[in-house]
Amino acid sequence: MSLGEAFRAAWQGVWAHKFRTFLTMLGVVIGVAAVIAVVAIGDGARHRITATLRAVDAQAVQILPADFDELGNSQGLLTEQTLEQVSRLPGVHGVVTADVTAATARFRGEEVELTVTGTTFAYPLTDPLEFLAGRFWAEADDRGARRVIVLDETAAGRLFPGEDPAAVVGQVIRVDGIPYRVAGVVRSQVPAALAGFVSALGEGLRGSGYVPLSTWPTLTGRSPVVAYVAVVPEPGEDRDVIARRTIAHLERVTGQRGAFRTLDLSELAGAIGQVTALLTVVVGSIAGIALVVGGVGVMNIMLVSVTERTREIGLRMALGATRGNILLQFLIEAMLITGTGGLVGIGLGSGLAWVIAALAGWPPRVSVPTVVVAVLFSLFVGVVCGIYPARRAAGLDPMEALRYE
Repeated sequence: MSLGEAFRAAWQGVWAHKFRTFLTMLGVVIGVAAVIAVVAIGDGARHRITATLRAVDAQAVQILPADFDELGNSQGLLTEQTLEQVSRLPGVHGVVTADVTAATARFRGEEVELTVTGTTFAYPLTDPLEFLAGRFWAEADDRGARRVIVLDETAAGRLFPGEDPAAVVGQVIRVDGIPYRVAGVVRSQVPAALAGFVSALGEGLRGSGYVPLSTWPTLTGRSPVVAYVAVVPEPGEDRDVIARRTIAHLERVTGQRGAFRTLDLSELAGAIGQVTALLTVVVGSIAGIALVVGGVGVMNIMLVSVTERTREIGLRMALGATRGNILLQFLIEAMLITGTGGLVGIGLGSGLAWVIAALAGWPPRVSVPTVVVAVLFSLFVGVVCGIYPARRAAGLDPMEALRYE
């Protein structure tokens, strides 16, 4: 019996019980789909996080207190006055810090819950925003403590239903009763797919707004919490020189040597990437258990098939089929089931990864090595789980098989 004949005989055996084959294949499909989806989403998340952190690190020098306990202390080492001084150092284009609060924005009877970020004019240099209309405020707005606000499209859409973003710019809204003029509208950080899903559930999605940090005391009744400072160098300036100059100045004005340090986001990105990769492997391995369970199902069904086809096996052997022919046929049947299940699982897992990634806002990364490994592993499961039933079929005595009822 040639390989082609063995394959044709195996295909006929599989096709003769289509529904049972489908149910057997289902465990393999779920297992492969779970592995593909988990790995693709994990790789996409790792790539997105590391790329974002490295992009921020390329634009600015992150400086924070060396003692982590100082973070979150509004009376700590970093203050608005020290930030103002840092912004005037040679080679410094701007400084960025941020504080966050919750507020309610209102306009003519419409309202939306906001997450308000108080920051400086240089904020878009460290966290690029996609503007739909208008602009971010200028340095003069910071210095003049002008009440301007940049809204995301979620907040703008709730406050100005049906309005074009360009029509929103220049309008005056009230944030916790304080009037702010809208300077710009940016793309929401929440993916549109997820926003639509939340809206479909009837849940109110919180919007976002950005205001000058100099207006923070008026808005919140307290001074901003300055936990870090990101220093944006002038074009052409050496980042390390600017970092040393800034730290030296902060140590001088605070009188505390060694109280500040830089945070290398590229190193942090690498560490996060390693942790994410490890988690992806762990979760992917757990998902792979479903594939093993599916393989056990394949073995079970193949054993049932051997029992059902005992007379057929005896007849084939009586007509000249060797034990090797029978063994090959049943191995090919098992590999057909798991291999086809693996291919279907790859398609299903890739589609699931794209859907979840679209909701999360980052692209999935379905790598070729992952697909190849998934296919090979599903075939390997077919061989491992099909070898015992195939050997059992090949070991039948022809005369006994022919008498089997």
